[in-house]
Amino acid sequence: MGFVRHTCRRATLPGLLVCGLAAQPLPAAAEGLRAALARAFQANPTVNAERRGTLASQELIAQAKAGYFPKISASADTAYNFQTYKSSSPGVSADSQIRPQGYGLQLSQTLFDGFRTSNTVRLAGSQAQGAAEALRRVEQTVLFDAASAYAGVLRDRDIVDLNRRSTAFLAQQLSLVRARHGFGDLTRADVAQATARHAGGLLRLSVAQQRLLESGAVYRQVIGAEPGQLAPPRPIDELVPKSFDAALAIAWRTHPSLLAASHAAAASRSQVDIVNGEYAPTVSVSASLSKRASSTIQGDSVTGGSVLGRISIPLFEGGATFSRSRQAREVASQRQLEEDAARDQVRATLMAGWGQFMASKIQGAVAATQYSAASRGLADATQQYRYGQKSLVDLLNAQQDMLDAGTNLITARADRVIATFAVARATGQLTLDRLGADLDDHARPVQAGGFPGVPVPSPAPAASWMAASAAPLRRCSLDCADGTASLGMRSSLDPLSVAPPQAEFGLRRSMQGLDGYALRPAR
Repeated sequence: MGFVRHTCRRATLPGLLVCGLAAQPLPAAAEGLRAALARAFQANPTVNAERRGTLASQELIAQAKAGYFPKISASADTAYNFQTYKSSSPGVSADSQIRPQGYGLQLSQTLFDGFRTSNTVRLAGSQAQGAAEALRRVEQTVLFDAASAYAGVLRDRDIVDLNRRSTAFLAQQLSLVRARHGFGDLTRADVAQATARHAGGLLRLSVAQQRLLESGAVYRQVIGAEPGQLAPPRPIDELVPKSFDAALAIAWRTHPSLLAASHAAAASRSQVDIVNGEYAPTVSVSASLSKRASSTIQGDSVTGGSVLGRISIPLFEGGATFSRSRQAREVASQRQLEEDAARDQVRATLMAGWGQFMASKIQGAVAATQYSAASRGLADATQQYRYGQKSLVDLLNAQQDMLDAGTNLITARADRVIATFAVARATGQLTLDRLGADLDDHARPVQAGGFPGVPVPSPAPAASWMAASAAPLRRCSLDCADGTASLGMRSSLDPLSVAPPQAEFGLRRSMQGLDGYALRPAR
């Protein structure tokens, strides 16, 4: 197993947000989004229950087609009869025993039933297709929920890591402020401000950890396993059409909710035809063949058969057929209105998903700009605070801006992935067959922490949404020796980040003892 080794001698104030403090082993293997979706698709009880219902609805077609075929039955019977006769005259009696038995064959065939059988077949076909579309709708919902849960765990893990590093930075600042207050360099107000910021950081960390626990519970519920090492996913832009009109045209053809409503409307129309077929006459033919033995006398035999043609014409049924016909027509009208409502719902859902997708692109760019500006602001505030041009509050505010920007960037990257899945679901294309075999973002390799090279003091380290925002640090370490605490950083960052100036704050002991807090430039 490979290791990433970093050595830090000094780091600036924003360094705790982007550099690691110890070497960490890289993850040996991480579960990708494709594997997680396949696990959810196979193990989710909702999908499996709907799949069983779809298979059951397929049997309606076979049951309806049975009306085309004749009905054939066979029967057989046997008995034992005995009779004893005794006369009143002495010595006059008689006994008789017979064993009657027989078998027969019956056949009946409907020749015409007002097209009720053919309409029943169409009804069953529409119901089976509607059930298949309902299954596809459930599958898409499960896949979207699984992708959202996957991205949510990664997002919340990185936010927890970001807040943990921010809290460590605030704790170190609090220690320095208390030390300087002890030397009379700072006031109690400065200590109170640093204490309040540190307490606020602990509170935010607690809230982030709670959200991570909730995300993990949702992941376990949807995917069916505990979230382990997860690879960063990529947006499925290949399933996002070029324009809203193109997406809407695809949704009209493929969205399962709309197709299910259409099949339900077709089934209701078939039901109207079935009821109307009850007005027509029914023509059928039946035939039978039988053989009896020992029916009256032991040993005799009788063979017979018959063929019967029948026509049945309904004349009056107390208005029941008319009532069922009116009911079926009203249900058909209801289903047609539901199809129109489903069309409006599909359009509204697609519009919301498309808006989310377009907003995620803008938010991602803005969040990256905010992160870059916050990085520069924190670096400048650090340098100006070193030379007394900025107050402690200014420095803490700059650090809070950096934390907010990092949180926004992590959230924007997660929302970008979820938005593409939302559009694919809204157009009816979110299926395992349409998804690519590789859904991982190889441009952002799995790291041992939320940022590249940053260790995560937790049992399950996470991949990073911020990996595209900070390149691996070239040299980073924390060195405390000879009573001097120094913090510095040497790094190589991408354009979204800023290499802060070399600086260090330290408590220096002179040979005569503590002579106060000394601020000195980095060597």
